[in-house]
Amino acid sequence: MAWLTGYSHRKKITVQTANLDGSLSGFPLLVKFTADADIGAVCLASGYDVRFAASDGETELPFERESFAVAAGEATGVFFVLSDIAPSPATEIYVYYGNASATDASDPATVWAGYISRWALNESSGAAIDSCGANEGTYSGTSFPAQVAGPYNKAQNFNGTDNKVSIGTSATLDPTEITVSLWVQRKSSWNSGNKVFVSTKHTWDNDHGWLLSTLAGDTVPIAFFVTNPNKFVVDGIPDNFYPVDTWVHIAATFKSSDNARAIYKNGVAQSLTDGGTPDVIVSDAITAKQIGKMGGEWDYAKDYMAEVRIASVAKSAEWIKFEYHNIAEADNELTWGTEEDAEVIPPEPEPPAPAPVYAYADFEAINAGTVFSKGWRDQRFVLGLRDLRDGINIKLPEDTYRIEDFPAMDDSLAGKVRPFAYGTITNQVANRIDATYGRFEFHNGRCKSVAHVYKNAVELAIDTDCFIDYQRGRVILSAGALAAWTDSDIMTVDFTGWCNTADEAYTTAADIFIDLHIRYAGLVIAELADDAIYKAKLDATEALAFVVDAQDDLQEITRRVERSIGASSYQDGSGRLGLRVSPSTVPGNVVYIKNAHVFDMGSDISLDAVYSAVVVKYNRNPQDDTWSTVTKAITRAEWDYRKRPALEVETYLTSAADALALALEIAARLEKPSVSFEVPGVLFGSYPGDVVYLTRDRYPSLSGVAANVLMRIMKIDKALGDNKTTITAEEV
Repeated sequence: MAWLTGYSHRKKITVQTANLDGSLSGFPLLVKFTADADIGAVCLASGYDVRFAASDGETELPFERESFAVAAGEATGVFFVLSDIAPSPATEIYVYYGNASATDASDPATVWAGYISRWALNESSGAAIDSCGANEGTYSGTSFPAQVAGPYNKAQNFNGTDNKVSIGTSATLDPTEITVSLWVQRKSSWNSGNKVFVSTKHTWDNDHGWLLSTLAGDTVPIAFFVTNPNKFVVDGIPDNFYPVDTWVHIAATFKSSDNARAIYKNGVAQSLTDGGTPDVIVSDAITAKQIGKMGGEWDYAKDYMAEVRIASVAKSAEWIKFEYHNIAEADNELTWGTEEDAEVIPPEPEPPAPAPVYAYADFEAINAGTVFSKGWRDQRFVLGLRDLRDGINIKLPEDTYRIEDFPAMDDSLAGKVRPFAYGTITNQVANRIDATYGRFEFHNGRCKSVAHVYKNAVELAIDTDCFIDYQRGRVILSAGALAAWTDSDIMTVDFTGWCNTADEAYTTAADIFIDLHIRYAGLVIAELADDAIYKAKLDATEALAFVVDAQDDLQEITRRVERSIGASSYQDGSGRLGLRVSPSTVPGNVVYIKNAHVFDMGSDISLDAVYSAVVVKYNRNPQDDTWSTVTKAITRAEWDYRKRPALEVETYLTSAADALALALEIAARLEKPSVSFEVPGVLFGSYPGDVVYLTRDRYPSLSGVAANVLMRIMKIDKALGDNKTTITAEEV
């Protein structure tokens, strides 16, 4: 991805599409940010180094800087950016900042080239600035209109007595095709008199110009007059149409060529009633044009007004709808990405591979060890679960950002990674630190909630001593707390980890299993056996909590999930990846296999998987790298195989009870016997993960009873040509 030369930082901005009904060319897009610490940390106080670029990262987009300020290291700015926007694919632009040598590049005339005039009406003194540079306005009245909070920036409070804005006499303000739009807010009753919003007429029945006003006497909240007394209106009571203390967006369009006309409220077209035949707008270069009054009659505008725009084309319904939502919505219909540094430009993502198509006789391994073999000539296929004992002694990687590195920590240090987490995590050490600006990252991306923040085991008050950025997993210290920071301090956080866009935390094994394989294995939902996975969710409802480091292997993470609920992943007959929980009770539909039909039974265990004990390490002290431990002996191993080493497992657990539970679970799995046997016929309905009964008709138990043994299928070899099935099973 290209980078705009000379700039140190940028953020991606994606235009949301929920209220974008069509492509819009040359749209003046409102881009607003408030108290942005990233931009405020590096930009010029003037805002001259704020730039915008297209999706390629280097084609600059024209913009108008309406306002900009930096306070306490945080930037607040209002910009309008000229960009083409489309609903599919969603439009992406970049905001760049951080260039000490940048000069002013604000270009309002280019941004508003599609309009005759545009007045923001946000001044506290002086003239009413026309962004198009054509029709500068003059405020008048016994006092200057009071400046108030507007729909996105500032607005004017017209006193209803003598406040108005004179915008000249130019005939260009009387186009034969027109769009006029503005924002108003009622603070008092408008049910009497005619409140004039904008007029190029001297009187309402002039044979030239146009007029946008209320007609309270006719119970008309909005009327648009063209030449002569002809008009089109929206019927209703003004005070009902304009809710008190609420900003309302009004837009009217008219074409003299075919008399097409419309009035919109908050982006929605209204039902119209005609008065006469609205047919034409005749231009006039003599009459005084005004905002808030008409020449010699009717009432002055009253209460709040902002953002008056006049265009010489009839804007589309799609344009007016998005114009409203771009200003009205709290996020301005924009989704902001995280900050990117020029020194470390993220690589361009690889295009997604086409979704594989699986056939019953042509499996491909989604996870190593799931599919053992396949054959065409003898119509043979072998499916299997990964043995949970396989790889259990793999050391879980640690986060490489060590406490002793804290004095030198910054974002440029290589090998320093941020983990992300599922579930509720306690005492997670902040692992990516910018002590200059008091930013401490504890999670790689979005997290659900933060319960506590500690500095050297002393809790900080959230929203007072520190602030939480949930989208980036970041704690930001207040100015006072930052002033007291030293390099030897240790920051820890208690939080709930990864969540979806609906702010629902992923805590069950099934949700985590789906998220991991879609996010990291590149699968789509159609490649997952979702029925089986959600069955596993019902069978294993307990919440999981663990941290995932960037260097963790996906298969090891999956094993961690499987072990936590006593489950295994498998492939069904369509090649979809699923998850099954080992039953704790005998299923009602279990398959029976009689030993009278079994031959060539054998038991096999690798010496590498035999241990004398399981040692679970937990509650690591990051300062001296010491651990607490629990141990569960495996007596059968020493009895059968003499002296064997202990299996050590390092975990992120902090509780002795949790560590002991894990040790008991691992030891129980290591002690479980497994057998291999063949049965005549092909068991079409059986798959890895199924539980079967192995009857002891021929081999009674030690008590002499022919008891049943409940086994879980680990691997199944179905040979159609030989009409037999070979099973490797583990006792449940």
